[in-house]
Order: sequence, then structure tokens, then C-alpha cells
Amino acid sequence: MKLRAGILGKEGRLGTALCRDLRTSCDVIPLGRAEIDLSEPAKVAESLKGLGCDVFINTAAATDVDWCEQNPEPAWAINAASPAEIAQWTAQQQIRFIQLSTDYVFNGRHNRPYREEDVTDPLNVYGRTKRCGELDSLAANPKTLVLRVSWIFGPDKPSFLEKILNRARNASRVEAVSNKYSTPTYTRDLARWLKHLLEKDSICGVLHVCNSGACSWREWGQVAIDAAKSAGTRFQTDFVNPIPLESLTTFVADRPRYTALDTAKFQELTGVRPRPWEEAVQEYVREHYRGA
Repeated sequence: MKLRAGILGKEGRLGTALCRDLRTSCDVIPLGRAEIDLSEPAKVAESLKGLGCDVFINTAAATDVDWCEQNPEPAWAINAASPAEIAQWTAQQQIRFIQLSTDYVFNGRHNRPYREEDVTDPLNVYGRTKRCGELDSLAANPKTLVLRVSWIFGPDKPSFLEKILNRARNASRVEAVSNKYSTPTYTRDLARWLKHLLEKDSICGVLHVCNSGACSWREWGQVAIDAAKSAGTRFQTDFVNPIPLESLTTFVADRPRYTALDTAKFQELTGVRPRPWEEAVQEYVREHYRGA
């Protein structure tokens, strides 16, 4: 008998991928804002009534870092208070809760990939609300699994990757930040890894899950352009010029500089070794990028 998985965030980049790719192993219940509005935490419990599932996965969040900085109260409702309400409901139902989180819970001052046990110190409202959502969810339900991910990309919603490729097709000069680092993570890979985690109901707590390696935005963009060029895409420019993070004066919120995640714990628990981010980006570009 298949596991019944409620997946909130069916309109988003990751939620759409999970709703599609988990159907082979789960009976998926796709949920969006029309069903559960995270901006109204007081109504979340009522919205969940009658939902019969064995696991609840929350991919929905307010992820625009600058919007969160300028709108802290709704950001708190969406990223912290509502996930806590879901966690309480899943505890009452005695089912597992999987909450997606972010590398932005760290301050970025390390020079090595962050481990799950490293001290969190978010620099902005987005990171603080997501960290609060982690803590409250873990406290509400002992079966909570928090998955920290970074720089999500995939075919269901444009990301930085598509933006940089489209700029290179239509402009004579392309720039990207060269002194901010993390790891691009392919939604199709994340869905495959999640299948392994769903098979191991005893895994709970915090887990880092992403492709392996680390890069800057500039390096990410360059690998994508090189892959698309090899596949036959024509560009006005095929070089990404480096610029410093400090030059992006339109940013409202502070950004951490280095937030690559260490996945050793995930590998130990599942026996799965995430492939390098470069390989994932190259595959995605070959199979899905069609230009703009």
C-alpha cells in the first residue's frame, strides 16, 4: 500500500516537482494556498481537518529575502507560525512532518560546508523566520524532519539559472556575484533523495540535503552557459563577468557569503551520495532549457 503524502506548495518550484516525481512511490495529495493559506496561522488547523495522510511535506514559504525584510510580520506568519501549526496537527495525527528550510539560517562566516550541529545565526528576517519555523516544528512533533536545502533550480519555475542564460542570449554583457557561495540543488535530485527518506520513518531532526560541492553565482552561471552552448544554444556573450556582492546596492537585506551545506549525515543515514552540482546543472540545461 502506497504512503499517502500531503504536499503543500504545489504551485512552487520544489512543490511542483515533488507532486509529480513522488507519484510513483506515494499517493500524492497536492495542496496550495487555496487549500491552506500560511499567511493566516489561526486558520491552518481548520484547513487541515479531514486531511488523511501518512506524512505531510511543507515546501511552501515566503522566500523573497528582501520582501521578508520589508514585511516581517507576514513573513513570520508564513515561515514560522504556520509551520508550527502544521507540526502540532501532525503530532495530533501521529504522523511525520517534513519541513523544508534553508541555508540562510547560517551567518556565512565559515570557510567550510556547514554541518547540522553548527550554530545558527541568521543575518536577515527570512533566515530568522525559517529558523524559528524549524525550532517550533521540532518542538511540536518529535517526528519532524527539517530538510535544509540551497539554491533550488528545476524545470517547473524559473530560477537564477534561467535568468543568467536568457541574459546571455539577449545582452552583450552578463554579470554575476563572484564572492557569495553555496550549492545549486536540482529539484529532480531532491525528489529522488526524498524517496529514500520516506522509506526510513525513523529519521527525524535536521538534515542537510543538496548536490555536492560549492560555487559562486558567477560559477553557477558560467557552467550553465557552457552546457547550453555545447548543446547548440547561441549567445550574444558566453562569459559571465565577476562582480562583488557589495556592488548590488538594491539589496535590502544582508546576505550570508558562504552557506554550502555538508551532506555527510544524509549520506550516512541513506547510503546515497549526491552528485556534483555541475553534473546536475549540465543535465538540466541539456534536457530542459529551450531559451527565451
